[in-house]
Amino acid sequence: VDHRRKSTTDDHVMSNRHGMNADKLKRRQEETQRCNNVAAGCSGLQQRDVRLQTLDSVVTAREARMDVVTEFLEALIAANIPLEKVGRPKIRNFLETRVTKGGSIPGTNALRRQIPELFEKHEAWRAAWVDSVGGGRRK
Repeated sequence: VDHRRKSTTDDHVMSNRHGMNADKLKRRQEETQRCNNVAAGCSGLQQRDVRLQTLDSVVTAREARMDVVTEFLEALIAANIPLEKVGRPKIRNFLETRVTKGGSIPGTNALRRQIPELFEKHEAWRAAWVDSVGGGRRK
């Protein structure tokens, strides 16, 4: 709105668009105030406006996504399923609609980059297992 001329501002304030936006803002502020007063009675949509995201919750969400990706990669490797199958539309659609956090599973190239890390974990686990059973070096 051009604020240098009073008539332009007055016309805008009298317009339907300004009235609708002002009503929408007022309703949103009332809902937020109600949610602040009684948090238990708010719907998820209303709580989303009030809830603050902390660093801990961001880290926890990232860790949960990485756990899903790692477990999925381990399952593919254990079942001897080629990583290229992840990119197929039917598989991708299934993951996004039926698996919790399935949309966070990356494509083939990103999964392939995680294999060395997974291999190192497996080798460390295997070495610890061999040592625990006494199958280490003989003297």
